Amino acid sequence: MRIEEDDIIAREQGRVSHAGAFVQLVLLAAAAGIGRAVLDDASAYVRTRTRGFSHGAARRAQDDPLVQEVVGDIAASSFAADAALAAASAALDASTDAVLSGDDERARPAVAAADRAVTAAQLVILPAVLEAANHLFEVGGASALDADRALDRHWRNARTLASHNPLRFKARALGEHELTGTPLASWWTVGET
Repeated sequence: MRIEEDDIIAREQGRVSHAGAFVQLVLLAAAAGIGRAVLDDASAYVRTRTRGFSHGAARRAQDDPLVQEVVGDIAASSFAADAALAAASAALDASTDAVLSGDDERARPAVAAADRAVTAAQLVILPAVLEAANHLFEVGGASALDADRALDRHWRNARTLASHNPLRFKARALGEHELTGTPLASWWTVGET
C-alpha cells in the first residue's frame, strides 16, 4: 500500500492527537503477534514430539489431556490478546475519523476513548501473552529449552514489550480514571511527571 502525502497528518502543538495511543497500539500488535507465534510453535512442537511424559496419560504428547489443556490455555490467551487488540484498533479508527474531521470538540472524546481502550488493552494483551509464553514450556519438558528451538525468545520478546510501559502504572492510571474521571496521559514519557 502506498502512502500518499494527503494521508499524513502532521502533529501540531496544541491540536488533539491520538499519537500516543497509536504508538502503544503498534507495540500491542507486536505482542499479539508473539501470542500467535507461541500458539503456532506450541502446536507444532507437540505434534512432532514422538514420546509422551513418564507420568503422562498418553503415549504421544498430542494425545495427553494435560498437554491438550495447556495448548488450549495458550490458544485462549492468544484469542484474548487478539480480541483486545481488535477493540483498541476499532477505538483508534474512530479516533482517526474524528481527528481527520478537524473538529477538536468531536475529536477530544474520541481520542480519550482511544487512550482508554489502548490502556485497557495493554492490561489484557501483555499478561495474556506473557502467560502463554510461559505455558509454552509446560508442553515439552526439558527438550523445549533446546537452543535450536529458541522458544524462550517468545517470553523474552513479550517481556521486553511489557517492560516498555510497566503495567502497574497503566493499571493505576486506568483505575484513577475510572474512579475520578482523571484523563489518561495521552503520551507516556520516562522521567517526566
